[in-house]
Amino acid sequence: WTTNAAGFHFNNNYGFGLVDADALTLLAAQCAGVSPLVTNTTGMIPVGNPLLPIADTNGITRMVTNTATGPLEEVCVRLQVNTNKPIYCGVAYAQLQLELISPSGTRSLLSYPCTTTENSHQPDTYKDLPLDWVFTSHAFWGECAQGAWIVKLSHPNPWLDELNDGYYYWNSFEIITRHGQLLPAAARLAAAGIHSGPNPPAFSVHGQPGQTIVVEQSADLALWTTLFTNNLS
Repeated sequence: WTTNAAGFHFNNNYGFGLVDADALTLLAAQCAGVSPLVTNTTGMIPVGNPLLPIADTNGITRMVTNTATGPLEEVCVRLQVNTNKPIYCGVAYAQLQLELISPSGTRSLLSYPCTTTENSHQPDTYKDLPLDWVFTSHAFWGECAQGAWIVKLSHPNPWLDELNDGYYYWNSFEIITRHGQLLPAAARLAAAGIHSGPNPPAFSVHGQPGQTIVVEQSADLALWTTLFTNNLS
């Protein structure tokens, strides 16, 4: 289990663990919804096709700065790798390990290296196919995306059989962050003795962008009349 910078416990196998249904429903009653989804991307960043060392846990790392703000929901890494290795081997790209490190220092393993020695022989027409895949992690939930992210690609295991005689070249990558947050439900505030007139009282309301504010009036608190509805900007 890992505790990220936002205080959430996360496990690659069990996610955030068993849900406390009572706490979930109580919290839901305090929220009006979620903010609009915000997506930020670095775009494809070329790495230059360096040769990935075999049986090396250090691998190759690249750092990229993200300027997006707001709490994270998920982070995706699009990875492009080339090889001259026969793809008919069952352990082709499965021997690669991909790790992502957030600006807060939280680490997430997006791909584990395979340790099997089994092979699934297919025609040579599948040879030299590049890898282009998007990996997704929720380990950074609630953290701020702003700052330097580190992507680490490695091949920690030695070749597992005689057919593994090729090499891997890291072509490029992209980091995609998605942001959102819960919007608190509007609280009803009652004030006695306030009435309309030539100089009605003034008041201000603070909240999250997109949150709906409803202003009502009532003489006996049993029957309410809506004066106006507005969305915070």
